[in-house]
Amino acid sequence: QQIESLDEFREEVRASFEPLLHKLGDIDEVMRILRHATSDVARRVEVLEWDRRKVG
Repeated sequence: QQIESLDEFREEVRASFEPLLHKLGDIDEVMRILRHATSDVARRVEVLEWDRRKVG
């Protein structure tokens, strides 16, 4: 279930970034967006791991 939710999240992120890549010509802006997305993914993974440890 967690893997499926991570896969769904990854697809949502990909879908939201594809239109931006065509609009953004500035690589700095793309990198800023990716840094925020990466930190968001890291937080979500930490929550999933914490929940798994509490259950296990």
